[in-house]
Amino acid sequence: MGVEDEVSRDGARWVYLGTALLSFTVIGLFLAWVVPFTVLRGTRDRWLQRHATAVLNFALTALCSMLVAYCGYAGLSASAGAGLAGLLLWLWAGYLMVGLIGLLVGAVRTGRGRSFTLLESISWELVD
Repeated sequence: MGVEDEVSRDGARWVYLGTALLSFTVIGLFLAWVVPFTVLRGTRDRWLQRHATAVLNFALTALCSMLVAYCGYAGLSASAGAGLAGLLLWLWAGYLMVGLIGLLVGAVRTGRGRSFTLLESISWELVD
């Protein structure tokens, strides 16, 4: 992709930043999908749609992985002990931190008009 216009770059930057900032709150972990979903529904710009879709897929993947990690933690702590259950939560936290750093790097790269694909490689393709 070439350099996009200023409105597209600003929109993509705020999709990444808005999702990252919302994800740093406790409630935001459950609602991080709202920002990219709102942008995706409100724009016809293909470049902005591609980035909003990537962020939405990451937010939904993070939500699903959080639910699996907490359910797994509850099941493992009851049966196998706290050590294995704690490892599951540490793995999830590591995934989330890589994603949050990816959101911040994505905000910088798209703000400069460059393409960014890290989130696409660590997310399930739930929305196309």
